[in-house]
This record gives sequence, structure tokens and C-alpha cells, in this order.
Amino acid sequence: MTTENSTAITMYDKVSDPLEFIQRTGEIMAKSGFAGVEKVEQGMLLAWMSLCEKKSPTEILRQYHIVKGKLSMKAEAMLAEFNNRGGKHFWVKSDQKEAILRLTYGQFKDFDVSYTIEDAERAGLCGKNGARLPKQTEDSNWQKRSEVMLRARVTSKGVHMVAPAINAGISTPEEIEDYRTIVTVQPERKSLLAPAQAPAAPQAAIEPEVMPPEAVDTPANSTAIEAEVVPPEEKEAAERKELIELLEEVGPDGAEWLVAKKWVKNAEEIEALPIQKVRDLIGRKSQFKQAVKTFKALQVQNTKK
Repeated sequence: MTTENSTAITMYDKVSDPLEFIQRTGEIMAKSGFAGVEKVEQGMLLAWMSLCEKKSPTEILRQYHIVKGKLSMKAEAMLAEFNNRGGKHFWVKSDQKEAILRLTYGQFKDFDVSYTIEDAERAGLCGKNGARLPKQTEDSNWQKRSEVMLRARVTSKGVHMVAPAINAGISTPEEIEDYRTIVTVQPERKSLLAPAQAPAAPQAAIEPEVMPPEAVDTPANSTAIEAEVVPPEEKEAAERKELIELLEEVGPDGAEWLVAKKWVKNAEEIEALPIQKVRDLIGRKSQFKQAVKTFKALQVQNTKK
């Protein structure tokens, strides 16, 4: 046991009011900007983890990081924890085009997981062969160090498949940065006064068996009242912003779900979703989240096959 950890355990054993400790520590972290903490809630999260695991914040941050206000776990930390739990890993291949990670853990023996530059292209993370996206003005890490990005993606994917308890609900910093790029690099928005183009074919609503409608306690005439008060263009902008926040919450899997549903061709077209689709999603958030989880679980099952 390290001296640092021994000191931390002694300190935490003396905490008489855990809630007060978490609140005050969170406030101090937010004021100081420690480890990228921008809000009290983020500082409280780190304080809570430190208290539960009886580790100092610096030890916690060797595994976890806050990126753009979200908790993340570096790929190296995921592999380290994977090995600490009895797993073994071996890099079969790692270059600018493909990363192949071989994992052994429990019932998984020499289980190979791969992530290619074509996978990144299909997910809307980069252009063909790792090039820039159409509206991208500067090189991202996919152009600067694609081999690192591929390793981060395949690590998160592989550990999630083989030992999901390690990184359940937590992305790597690279994945969070990727998603920020996806929702930022958007096609130029057309004038709201321009005539709307009819879709090539009628698009089906969200399947009721996957996303049943939620009961909404709203007066029948509320929509009409809102339309009188809020200009349509402002209302639509607010709804699209709410969708982006929802997609940030569920992570990259949400964008992949939309692509798989063929609502968009790639992730950078999300902001161009028909407004009715936007309203379907933000109006049934819990169903959307569950649909994304089911979609991801099916992907994992298909990969195992």
C-alpha cells in the first residue's frame, strides 16, 4: 500500500459527515479548477468516488478524467484495470488503418476485437481513409494520430464486451472528443424561410414496440398557445438544441442508432433531422435511451456470433 493511499484512508476514516464532506470538497475543486472540474457537481462526483474507494483524488484521476464536463476513463486505465482483475491483453495489430486487440478473461479465450478506419468513417468520425469531414476546418486527432484513436476505440469496445463492469457507462476521453466533433461539425443550415423539401419516401415513426409513447399531462390546447407566444424558428432551434444535449447524454451509441435506423446517412447529418423526428426523440427520452441500449446489446451479441 502506498504512503499516499495510507494517508487517504486515515483521512477518510475521520469523516463524520460524508455528505458535508462531499459537498465542501466539490465546492473547493470547482473553485480551484482541479483536474478540469468546472462545476460543483463534478467536484462532488470526484469527492464521492474518493470517499467510496478511500483513495486520494490524484489516485482516482489516474483512472478517471473529466472531459468537457463528462466523466471519462483513459484507454490505458481500462486495460490496467482489466489486467488487475485477472485479464490479459495483446496487441495483434496497431497502425493508422486498424487496431486489433486480443483479450483473455473468464470464458473469453484469445478473443479478438478490431476497429478500423472504415469503422470510424461509417460512424461519422472522419472522412474516407481518415480524411477530414466535409465541414471540418482543422485537423482532428483522426488526422493527427489515427493509430492512437483506433486503439482507444477498440479498447473501449473490447473491455465493454468482455468485462463491462470496468467501463459500464463510461467513455474514453477520445470518444467524448469525437462526439463533440460530430455535433459541432454540421452542414450549413438552410434558411428557415426556404420551402421545405418533401422526403423521398415517407419515414416511419418510432416503432411502438421499441419506444412506446409516454403519457404527457399537458392541456390539449398547449401547442397552439405555445405557437402564439414563441416564434416557430425559436421553438425549433430550442428543440434541436435539446436533441443535441440528449445525444451527448447517451454518447456515440445514440448517433450510431440513428444511422442504423437510416434516419440519417452519417452522424454529421443529425442536425438536419426532420423536426417531427426531433420531437419524437425529445418527447420520449427514456424510450430512446432504452432503444439505444437494446441496439448496443444486439451489436455485442452479433459480434460474439
